[in-house]
Amino acid sequence: MGESELYQIEFCFREAIITAKRNEEFKSSDWIRRFPGGYCDDACDLLGFYLWEKYKIHTRQRNGVL
Repeated sequence: MGESELYQIEFCFREAIITAKRNEEFKSSDWIRRFPGGYCDDACDLLGFYLWEKYKIHTRQRNGVL
C-alpha cells in the first residue's frame, strides 16, 4: 500500500467521524462527540485499531513536540 492510499484511508476515517458528529450520532457521554478538540490520542488509537482490523497494518504511537 502506498503513502497516498494510506492518506486517503485516513482522510475518509476522519471524515466519517466528523459526519457522525454532525449527524449527532454520538451520545452526549461519548468522548468522540467533542472530536477533534483535545482527542488526538484517542482518535489515533481508534484509527490504529481500524487499520489493523481492516488492512492488517500494524501501527505504533509516537509523540513529539515541535
